[in-house]
Amino acid sequence: MTTPFERIPPVPEAEEILDAAFAKASRVAENKTGVDSQRGMTAKAANRVESRLSHLVEEFPSFDRLDGFYLAVASAAVDIDEVRQALSSVDWAAEQVGRISGDAQSDMARSDDTGKAIGARKRAFARISSVVGQVEDDLETLREARESLVDVPEVRDLPTAVLAGAPNVGKSTVLAALTSADPEVADYAFTTKGVGMGHIEDDYRTYQIVDTPGLLDRPADERNEMESQAVEALEHLADLVVFVIDPSETCGYTVDEQRALLDEIRGFDAPVLVVSNKMDLGQTYDDADLTLTATEDVERLREEILEVLREAEGDRQKP
Repeated sequence: MTTPFERIPPVPEAEEILDAAFAKASRVAENKTGVDSQRGMTAKAANRVESRLSHLVEEFPSFDRLDGFYLAVASAAVDIDEVRQALSSVDWAAEQVGRISGDAQSDMARSDDTGKAIGARKRAFARISSVVGQVEDDLETLREARESLVDVPEVRDLPTAVLAGAPNVGKSTVLAALTSADPEVADYAFTTKGVGMGHIEDDYRTYQIVDTPGLLDRPADERNEMESQAVEALEHLADLVVFVIDPSETCGYTVDEQRALLDEIRGFDAPVLVVSNKMDLGQTYDDADLTLTATEDVERLREEILEVLREAEGDRQKP
């Protein structure tokens, strides 16, 4: 599995970067003496700091190259402009460290006085510490962004059914039942809840099922900008929307509120299959395409989903 965010490395704290670099530098003194020792220590420390900062910037994905689901995930999970600014600041710090090392090396190259070389190395270390300290908040921004993005589930280029509905209507239960033949389900904390990802097998073919808690649960006029962008991404993914409704209203939402959300979902450029759940509580939803009352109903739902996704796959293969 791979996503644009998997390669983001752990983001160290400023003190951790400096401690590791200076520890590396101290080992140079064990093998060299005099000016050579000071030059080697300066180069080792600077290279270590510059490398860690540059690597961090390089491994963050370019938001300009993201599209569809992953762009919306990033927009929903982090402040992209803030992360861009943090990356720019860390990149600046890496460049400054390189310049500081170059200046110190030039100073030491002009003299064979060990005492002066020690002074130049100490000044370089102090300047490097100051530069890295200046981006401590930026490192924290990147650390939080990584925590929000690194576990995003992989979205494959497969025919996809999206489960939608109000909270607690049983979408996750439906997802688990549908994907029992391939029980891979990954949870990602998108907002305050999670995105569930599962797959169903159909002979040699694989199709994708996405659960959407925290994204399609709220009316459009109550969503913030980031949530709205995430909804747009899932709309982009959907070859079929399976809308799960709870006629018993034990989910905490009235049937009218759920129907209003359904009306919005019908605006998606994808067919909608309405599934009535929690029938053991004695309520029915007359406008449902399918009612879940037993295991055979889940199998019937699975077959109806597969029928649509097979057709979607055929459409994708047309020239």
